Amino acid sequence: MPLSAMLIPAALADRINADIFLLSLVCLLAYCGASIQNSIKDKDYILPSYAHYIVYILPILAFVFACTNRIILLTLISWVLLGVIYNTIARRLIFGDIAVLSLTHLAIPMVSSSLLIGFPLKESMIAAAYICLLFILMGNMKNIKDAKSDKKRGYKTINTITKKGEQITICLAGISWVMMFFALFIFDLSYRFFIPFAAITALAIYSFSLTDKAKGFHLFKMAFILFLFSIIVAKTSNITIIITGAVYCAIYFIPMIVKKMPKIRIKKEVNIHGYRQ
Repeated sequence: MPLSAMLIPAALADRINADIFLLSLVCLLAYCGASIQNSIKDKDYILPSYAHYIVYILPILAFVFACTNRIILLTLISWVLLGVIYNTIARRLIFGDIAVLSLTHLAIPMVSSSLLIGFPLKESMIAAAYICLLFILMGNMKNIKDAKSDKKRGYKTINTITKKGEQITICLAGISWVMMFFALFIFDLSYRFFIPFAAITALAIYSFSLTDKAKGFHLFKMAFILFLFSIIVAKTSNITIIITGAVYCAIYFIPMIVKKMPKIRIKKEVNIHGYRQ
């Protein structure tokens, strides 16, 4: 998501430079390290023993690359500071986690990108504010599937403080979806991009109706990233920016699709001699 967000100012300016790609690399390294750290902390996945080392190696590499550009270095420092706030304070405040994520995933990448390419900061911040609001309204969807574990950890979300948290969260996501529809006209987007966005959102709502909350949330994220990509395509004719945006979408989409594919098990047959083929 941050990768797509940082391309929006580039699309609005209709230009891109090497610094944007460097910012993308630093972002990937930093966020991969943070994701592994969160997985270790919350015990979400069974990770190999060397995962603890990767948590330190990736941020160090990010810092080395970031030192070549002052804006990128300040961006990385802000990501780190907000990451600490996210893991210590934000998750114990209602909307705190989503507010921090909106800054790290959307606002900061867009502002940094604007500074790197010389795009007017005011225009970028207006677009960032609108997109962040959409994300804050929709972002609570991630807390539905983890409501029980969040409550045990002392995290405060809509789903842990009220019995109707799920209904409230879905209503907020619905408001976000309506606002994205109006963005079709605000950002002058083509209806061709709104059709797949609407289709994915419909699948997400259907998944929630079947109580498959994890799948529903991932589909909502897909819809949001597709929404960001539609802004990029609508606002630039620069083929480099468009291809880069498509690649950034694939970085998110492909692992999720592969992960959700059913595993094919090959049954080993035994021949008449008792040997497995």
